Formats: sequence, C-alpha cells, structure tokens
Amino acid sequence: MSEIIRDTSPAYFGAGTRLIVLDREDRAPAVTLLPPSCSELKSRHKVTLVCLIRDFYPQLLSVVWRRNGKVIDKGTYLDEPIRTPDSPGAGLFSTTARLSVSEKAWVRGGTYSCAVTHRNLTQPLVKAISAPGGRSMRPSLQAAKVSFILLLCKSVFFTCLINILQLPKMFQKP
Repeated sequence: MSEIIRDTSPAYFGAGTRLIVLDREDRAPAVTLLPPSCSELKSRHKVTLVCLIRDFYPQLLSVVWRRNGKVIDKGTYLDEPIRTPDSPGAGLFSTTARLSVSEKAWVRGGTYSCAVTHRNLTQPLVKAISAPGGRSMRPSLQAAKVSFILLLCKSVFFTCLINILQLPKMFQKP
C-alpha cells in the first residue's frame, strides 16, 4: 500500500521559477501598521515601523514602503512567512515587514505607508501612519537645552545689571 505524502513546500525550478501546490482556498491578508515604540523613540537614532501581515494563503506576497507617496527601498526588511500551526487559522501564513528610518526623518513628519500585494487582492492593501512632524522625540533633552539657554541668558543679564549699577561708584571721588 502506498503512502500519500502531503508537502506544501514550494519547489524551485531554475532561477526564479517556483511551483506551489495549494492545499486550501486563497485568503487575503489582514494588515496592521505599527508606529515606533516609545522606548525606541527615546533611546535610538533609528526608529522602526512594523507592518504586521497575518492570516493569508498562499504565502506569496510583496510589500512596498512609501513616504509621502515616494517608494522607499533603503532600510526595508521582509521576513519569511511562517505557517500558523494550531490556531483557528491553522495553515495560514503570517509575516512582518519592517522599515528602519532615522529619528530625524521621523521627526520631520510625513505619511509612511506599507502596501501589501497578494494574489487574493484586486489592488494592494495600503495602511498608512503619520509621523509627528516637528515634535521632538526627545522632549527631556529639548527641555534641558531650553533651560540651559534661559539660565545662561539670565546670568548674563544679571552680570550686566550689577556692572551697570557699579558704574556710579567707580566714578565717585573718594
């Protein structure tokens, strides 16, 4: 008696040709775009946006990152999709796409988006997030700078004031 082996791993034929045997109905992904974490914003010079792509089948998809509509190639990462084993969506795939940008670019503001293309979508599924634009990601450092400048100006002002008040005494006859 022969045993049936069920293997849904892709098979490769030459450079770029991939055959995938489908064992269930196609399912479009659910996409969530996550902003940089607060701890990352406070402690790093780079921040990471995460595009969480889950519950899709088959595993083939593509992701394009944009800032204000312009495609970003640098600092993008797409993890290999993993199959969810024992869950209500067993057999479906999930993955993450990440975009790493400088904190300065994030602070400058703008709209960042991840566009996911999948065979079960008629058009790319786009999720967007707006960067803060102008708000400092390090408020305590900014506050320290402002405090230092104010104290410096105050000390210069009082030094000048004391010297001006001392001028009449310098010109008095003993």
